[in-house]
Amino acid sequence: MSYRKGLVAAVFVVGALALTTSPAPAGTFKTIAIGSYAQAFGINDRGDVVVGYFGAGFKGFLLSGGIFTTIDVPGSAETNAWGINGRGQIVGEYEDAGRTHGFLLDHGIFTTIDAPGGLNTQALGINDRGDIVGTSSGGGFLLHQGIFTRIDVPGALFTQASGINAGGQILGTYFDARLVMHGFLLDHGIFTTIDAPFAGFGPIGINARGDIASGSFPQGYFVLHQGIFTTIDVPFSTYGPIGINARGDIVGTYQLPSGNFRGFVLSHAD
Repeated sequence: MSYRKGLVAAVFVVGALALTTSPAPAGTFKTIAIGSYAQAFGINDRGDVVVGYFGAGFKGFLLSGGIFTTIDVPGSAETNAWGINGRGQIVGEYEDAGRTHGFLLDHGIFTTIDAPGGLNTQALGINDRGDIVGTSSGGGFLLHQGIFTRIDVPGALFTQASGINAGGQILGTYFDARLVMHGFLLDHGIFTTIDAPFAGFGPIGINARGDIASGSFPQGYFVLHQGIFTTIDVPFSTYGPIGINARGDIVGTYQLPSGNFRGFVLSHAD
């Protein structure tokens, strides 16, 4: 794999989105319960969900048609699945000898992803074209047809790319010089900062329509659609990343009073 640094014609736009809020969407809420520490990270347009980090062993799972399938990189100390596309390709991370590597799981075949210049790599999102985004100790990256491209928000101390849709829009977070976290959208070379009216905003998922899903501790989950943040109410306290597909189905995680975690799917959201 080759490596290309930087992005061509990058423009940085601060506070370009006029944001308002709206009530929670309607929809069908379903719990994902397996083990004691289930977290739902990603969902594709078919409704397949990737789940990770629960029970002993820290393994990932695919939930498809009501059936759980284990995702476990051979020989790894732990495996976590983060994203899934419409072709069923899954990306994530695994630990081996104290180092974190990204992976692509394509119809039963694991391929390791190590970003150049980074000691640890996480593959966090994949679109239907097979483009992969993620982060390493060197910053954010895009992997397209075997070529790594660094993603660095201008002036940021650290950039993480977490989601990419079919149109090539990339979503992520960055830390400014004051160590304040912001969300960003990278659309055809243009960076736009996304600052929600809530603390701890961290955009994670983006679908083909450009809808953005995120968690914001301790307020909960939100979806950004055409400049409007919509709150998502789930039982108890909310926790963890979130994904969204083209149908508007949303996945995330909530914590029980016992301390255990459950994933959820909010389907047919308005």
